[in-house]
Amino acid sequence: MRSETHFPLTVGIASLVNQYRPRYDMVMAASTLATIPVIIVFLIMQRQFLEGLGAMGRLVEK
Repeated sequence: MRSETHFPLTVGIASLVNQYRPRYDMVMAASTLATIPVIIVFLIMQRQFLEGLGAMGRLVEK
């Protein structure tokens, strides 16, 4: 049950750096690929995100 295919993405990225030969090129590539879904979701939901921030600002002002 504890196979490498079930690790969280951050653990998989961290496993690319070891004591003897850090693979910083692979870490940067994996980190870039890991952020792409987050950026896509933000771009799709940008209007709702900004409206929520605006609504929260109005609540704080009162």
